[in-house]
Amino acid sequence: MAHTPGPWHVGRAIHWPIEIFSEDQNSICYLDNSENTDSEDNAKLIAAAPELLDMLSKLVADAYCEKGYNCCCTYCDAKLSDDGLDITHEDGCLVLDAKKVITKAKGKDE
Repeated sequence: MAHTPGPWHVGRAIHWPIEIFSEDQNSICYLDNSENTDSEDNAKLIAAAPELLDMLSKLVADAYCEKGYNCCCTYCDAKLSDDGLDITHEDGCLVLDAKKVITKAKGKDE
């Protein structure tokens, strides 16, 4: 699933109090803040989503180091599987949790 590229911005719309829009001025979504005093903060968080996803993806990609011939996770020290295709992270590993959030943000099944 692809999303509209960032950056996204918070602004005001004609018929809605808060609008999230893309760099090329296309609407991403509208927020009605009539019943929610947190709408402005929610809008800022939504607008930051593409940059957050990009940065988290970069952090996950940088979380691996080479120790000899074995690639490992710098957070949980998990090693590359015997077939060389995957790393099985320990429960609670930040990289594993981050990968789950990235998968969720991209609308893919785990």
